[in-house]
Amino acid sequence: MVLTLTDLEKIFGGGYMITDWLTAIGTIGASVVALFIAIFHERLRALFWHPKLVIRYENKSPDVSLIPVTNQKTGAKAKCYYFRLRIYNEGKSSAEIIEVFIEEIHRRQADGKFELWQEFIPLNLVWSHYGQPYFLRIPPNVYKHCDLGNILEPSERQNFPEHVHPQINVPQDKTMMCLGLITLPNTGSYLLVPGVYRIVLVAVAANAGIVRRTIEVNLTGNWYADEHQMIREGIGIKLLDDTTY
Repeated sequence: MVLTLTDLEKIFGGGYMITDWLTAIGTIGASVVALFIAIFHERLRALFWHPKLVIRYENKSPDVSLIPVTNQKTGAKAKCYYFRLRIYNEGKSSAEIIEVFIEEIHRRQADGKFELWQEFIPLNLVWSHYGQPYFLRIPPNVYKHCDLGNILEPSERQNFPEHVHPQINVPQDKTMMCLGLITLPNTGSYLLVPGVYRIVLVAVAANAGIVRRTIEVNLTGNWYADEHQMIREGIGIKLLDDTTY
């Protein structure tokens, strides 16, 4: 026995023609396929077209700059070295809402071993020239500067309150590094006295994975008005291979 369309329409009933049912089934099927393609496309895009953050630093301009600064309240002037990290986006799409923070700091002891600085509180660094902890967008193959810290001319330190702390005693002719944190803790842990430090940096975006790099800072305490001499003899900064620390 062979069923005709008329026979099928009687079986389904309800006043609907079989062609209506077939059309509905075809529409649902097309929607399911379209949804599958959309999900698959987004997963492929996330796999191959995502942002990729990279932390870099070079001991030269524009990562290092000697800039005259002024105390806006007193008018006092001084020279100040600024040290900046480059936060690259080497991915295929824009990185959104990016932040960089110091996760922890280790200080070298007399025996050469590095010990965790317990008093340091993890805090965000600020973006250079913006003074904000978040940067909204970094396009592909572009970098933005983030402040690591600055070193003020030590003979003028007493004229700039953020470079003076009652719990930190450093000779007037020796330098300190003021970290570029979003806030300055009352403990004074934002100031690095002469010594060797390993600073764990973390960069992350709303749509990108976490990146960790360790940067070593060797602060001799010596001040030089010449930029090249300062980089050679006053302070050494280098990114470490992740496998070494």
